[in-house]
Amino acid sequence: MRADWNCSVRHIFREQNCAANALAAKSFEFDPALQIFDKVPPFLVDILAADACGVSRPRFFSA
Repeated sequence: MRADWNCSVRHIFREQNCAANALAAKSFEFDPALQIFDKVPPFLVDILAADACGVSRPRFFSA
């Protein structure tokens, strides 16, 4: 980011990116090397289908 690039960093809530959140939660089960999936892992099928349909997810937080 110190190079002559135009970069931005934004926070994305886990409810807005459930697939990335699910991958992060399962990451401890993977080898520490790069993981490449030839097909969608079973735990992501429903998440990606809901995302493709535009299902919205509310953000819950405790006060």
